[in-house]
Amino acid sequence: MERSYSSHRVFKMLNRRTSLLHTFICVTATALLVAGCSSYIYAQDASRKAETQPTSQSEVSSADMSANSSVSVLQNGTHTGTDEPKNETQTGTDASQAATSGTEAATSGTEAATNGTQAGTNGTKAATSGTQTATSGTQASTNGTQTGKNGTQASTNETQTGTNGTQASTNGTQATTNGTQTETNSTESDKTNQTAGGGAHEPQPPSSSEPPPLLSIFFVNDLQYDIFPIHPENGSFCTTDQEGQNCVGGLPSLKSYMNDACINNTRCLWLNAGNTLGGDFFRTLKFETALHAMQLLNFSATAVGPNVLKYGGEAGRSYIDALNETVVVSNIEPSPPHKSITFPVGSCNVSVIGYLENSELDADIHGVSVKNYTQSIIGEIERIHKEQNASNLITVVIGSSSINKSRALASIDGVDFVFFSGANLSEGAEPNNKDKQNNSQYVFWETVDKKSANKTATAYVASLRVNHSSSVAGRFIIGQMQLPIANSCRVANASFKAFDYVNSTADKRALDLIKLELRILQKQNESLTKNNKNLTAERDLCCHSECSLGNLITDAMVAALQGDGTWSKNGTRIGMYPAKYLKPNSTIPEGNLTELDIYGLIENDAYIYSVLLTGQQLKDTLEISINSINNSNSTDFLHVSGFLQIEYRQEPKNSSKIAAIKTVSAASASMLLSKINVSDATAFYNVSVPLTLLKMDSYKKLVGALNASFHLVTTVEAVTSYINSTVILPLPAVGGRLVLLESSPVLPPLVPCKDHTATIVIVTLIVAALVVGLVYGIWRWRSIRSHLLPGYINF
Repeated sequence: MERSYSSHRVFKMLNRRTSLLHTFICVTATALLVAGCSSYIYAQDASRKAETQPTSQSEVSSADMSANSSVSVLQNGTHTGTDEPKNETQTGTDASQAATSGTEAATSGTEAATNGTQAGTNGTKAATSGTQTATSGTQASTNGTQTGKNGTQASTNETQTGTNGTQASTNGTQATTNGTQTETNSTESDKTNQTAGGGAHEPQPPSSSEPPPLLSIFFVNDLQYDIFPIHPENGSFCTTDQEGQNCVGGLPSLKSYMNDACINNTRCLWLNAGNTLGGDFFRTLKFETALHAMQLLNFSATAVGPNVLKYGGEAGRSYIDALNETVVVSNIEPSPPHKSITFPVGSCNVSVIGYLENSELDADIHGVSVKNYTQSIIGEIERIHKEQNASNLITVVIGSSSINKSRALASIDGVDFVFFSGANLSEGAEPNNKDKQNNSQYVFWETVDKKSANKTATAYVASLRVNHSSSVAGRFIIGQMQLPIANSCRVANASFKAFDYVNSTADKRALDLIKLELRILQKQNESLTKNNKNLTAERDLCCHSECSLGNLITDAMVAALQGDGTWSKNGTRIGMYPAKYLKPNSTIPEGNLTELDIYGLIENDAYIYSVLLTGQQLKDTLEISINSINNSNSTDFLHVSGFLQIEYRQEPKNSSKIAAIKTVSAASASMLLSKINVSDATAFYNVSVPLTLLKMDSYKKLVGALNASFHLVTTVEAVTSYINSTVILPLPAVGGRLVLLESSPVLPPLVPCKDHTATIVIVTLIVAALVVGLVYGIWRWRSIRSHLLPGYINF
């Protein structure tokens, strides 16, 4: 009985404990269920915030970046790559992870963690301390709000360290070891010679607040046609026929760097501040090679320097039009496709305005009229402000000018940045005192504080100190500006730095283009033909009289235009070339003749134009030339082609030395010279001339004001084409184009005689008397002789 009672009491105790355990389990399960739902909702909300938050600036960590290098990119605290994460950094594979505070728990593939307890199966985790949830390889964190997918890493407090790209960023400040950059949040120090491989700042301690995203503008200026790789030992250009040669810099390295710099970064722009054309290569290669290079590089926006008009407005305009998607010029007419280009960058708009500085303001440079660039920039800013929200607008001006003029542009209301080219920064150019310590030997920049009626603003002026005479240092450099941009898009705390692109892996497309252009350079030094006599531009021979070189050039100019339809418009074949632009005392000896030899004879190569002249205008033009013959003080002499003959006098008649002008019609089957009727105002003659003639003071008003047609061929190119197919160069004969008329002999004037009639009569009588006396004497002598000599028969 006692045993039965005891068993019953034990059973009741066990039953009560079981009931309490059931209650505890139910309450615990309910609490966990509520916590799990809350964490899911919270994580979903955090994930949405991460998706809507804009990505931040990509920091390029290599000055010698290449397509094969490990380039690390930071975007809003997100590290993308294959790096091993450390310090609150998680790595996601095909299974997804999300965690904060290192606290995780998992049950049957789903894990819930509280205060340091964790267990996991199936790789899927959710944490309550940081409250994160991930599905399909996506992570979300509450302190730094990051998302990752398939190997994408997210870290808290915006601080990450990667072993492959070696990056560290804190509150917008980044330090890297593979490109050797240095920067602070508002200033840039280059004392360690970044472009040569100096050190970098240590990362700042983590900040609890999220830094604003960064706008990054990479810029170049004053390329000066320096696009060919060089040997670093001596600075000589690499050739295409040397395998395995050590070549650095140039277009292939620049293109590779540009490819890598802005990967996965929507807040990155590339600007070319102008002065791309220039140097000795521009003299021989002209626009085409530079055009191909700029099309390949594909800058966000490109400015042009004054050299674009060196060979005339039409030639420069053809270059601008070919780059119409990126070139910005606000002050030329006719207007190019873009005076400015606006780029959306996060919540801001960046407008880039270009300008062209030229001394020939408001002058028609044969196809282009250059206006005042300051007024043009102000007008473009006003137009942009009408079309855009001015409160979120950042305005950048690019072009070629001096330091002081660039400072003046930065002072214009609405201008935030001026990136300029063309200034001689190597000769003691210094920024203002407050910015001097932050400049380097490769980058020039300074702040410009300006005040208006409504606000105080800061603008920046920047340029690179490019040294083209150097073998490597300072030659192939890039600038970078970084600007923290918040919702207000306020311009402040910008930083500047310089990189080199010497050792970047060569881009294949750029390398193929360089090989092609180097082949063109090599052909310029190959023999075109053999010259059987000295070809000379001697001053005494060619500057004031007809010579073989002048005849060769004008004949080549005429021949160059025969195939382009010029002669179908007008039936004449006339060419004129100014002797002023032949290099005096230059001679090519007998033997092989190359294209570079021809460049050595011509002072300034120029594109060819054709102008329409009436007979009287043609005579007036040639009259200037004829008057310069034997005049050592004149430089107006013109060489003419073989289809033109000028007969002139030594002394003028009716104020003109020209007696007749003869030419050959293109339709003439006999090719005989016929005289031009200078009185016929309805007849026009098509004359081929170089641009240099149109710009000469003596001929500018007469020829430059007429309708001139541009031809995309230069004088040297015409001569090269003319003689390229000949084995032996047949130099034109001299003496048949300018014909000096010989003067007729002048009879002496008649002298009036005095009246000598009496004298004549007396003389006549005397002569007659003498004749009669002579006859009588002969008769008497014969008579006496017959008496003295018997037998003499006297007939």
